[in-house]
Amino acid sequence: MNEFLREIGVRYPSARDSADSILRLDTEVERLPAVPFFEPMSLVEVVDGKRRLLTLSSDLLNAWSQHAAYGARIRMRSTERAIFSELKVHRLLPAMTLARAHMEAAAQAAYCEQLLVDTAKTGAWDDIGEAVLRTMLGTSLRIAAKREPRVDEFINPTEHFPLEIGETIKALDRFAAAGEAPGRHSQVMYSFLCEFAHPALRGVKTFFESTDSDLGGWTIRYRTDGSETVSEAEFRMALEIVLENMRYGYACSELLRRSRVGGVYPYLELTPPSRTDLRYVWLQLLQRPG
Repeated sequence: MNEFLREIGVRYPSARDSADSILRLDTEVERLPAVPFFEPMSLVEVVDGKRRLLTLSSDLLNAWSQHAAYGARIRMRSTERAIFSELKVHRLLPAMTLARAHMEAAAQAAYCEQLLVDTAKTGAWDDIGEAVLRTMLGTSLRIAAKREPRVDEFINPTEHFPLEIGETIKALDRFAAAGEAPGRHSQVMYSFLCEFAHPALRGVKTFFESTDSDLGGWTIRYRTDGSETVSEAEFRMALEIVLENMRYGYACSELLRRSRVGGVYPYLELTPPSRTDLRYVWLQLLQRPG
């Protein structure tokens, strides 16, 4: 991965800054620890197909936040290696399809971090139980089971519906806005990545060549060997998308990992990351100027 990114920086000058930033960020994330944590047993009530978390404690919320933090970090790092492996051999379609999954991991970290902070501000801890269920016990098979009851045989009754991806992507825009009115930059970016993950024509344009035709259209020639023609602009675009989601995803992951919930339900309190922690996230993960 590192060799490829250095090579990209030399071969394509317009992508050099993004490649260098990714290398620095990857080195920083490599240093982050993986600290064991305690996860208590939780009780889930299932009545008429509806699920409700019966036990809400500081231990459970801390376990939830650590799962969200480490889960995002592991998913992102694993996916990044696959993305750059595909780009190295000029395969943009699979790289961008993987970049969509990478963005979803970053978005879930952003969603959970904001939910924890917002809940602590309002003190409405009961409201967070639904999100805990959806992140720790969520499965897309639950959606399928609504339409095909036989799927229930393959999933646990306590397994819940997953988080809605659209809502988690919006969390990236809220995080980027830093308290101001959020835009839709991340939502548009995600829609663009879906063009590669879904069977849309835009996602396969690197597989064919078009020439003007005298008949008032184009002559299209697909390459049958599956090779792609990837331009410098497309390499730069791919790196910029991955870099932005790395910054936001790892920042939110670390903010979650360094947060702690204390007290006894319903009198729970959040101890946020320290000023030193926040400075580290700002300078090293978001890569903002000091």
